[in-house]
Amino acid sequence: FGGPGREGDVHRNLKERIAADPSAVLGEDGLSLYKVEFPFNCTGDRIDVVLRDKDKKFVAVEVEVECDRNHLAGPLQCMKYRAMLAYYFERPHKEVRCILAAHTIASEVNARCAAFEIQTIMVARPIGPSSCG
Repeated sequence: FGGPGREGDVHRNLKERIAADPSAVLGEDGLSLYKVEFPFNCTGDRIDVVLRDKDKKFVAVEVEVECDRNHLAGPLQCMKYRAMLAYYFERPHKEVRCILAAHTIASEVNARCAAFEIQTIMVARPIGPSSCG
């Protein structure tokens, strides 16, 4: 991994896959890319991927590689980013969704995310030589 504050190759590759074809990778028709690395300059935050759904509502995607049973960062980022997008674009909170996307997500994380209306999606790792780059 890239270390604190740095993005590792696996994370970057997953983020780029989602941005390139969000509907296919996340399994939801009508998703389209709005922006990769959406910045909030006033706070220093960056959303990995922001999408629009078929109804043109915003979808914040927090990309993680693996979420073990004690993982907190991804879900907390999702909660923060949903609120920030709603405020920034002057949309009701219910009109902004968030997705935690990772290669593995522990069942405990799935359950906690569901309680806070965070959608979780496990994205299979690519197979073959292209999985490294």
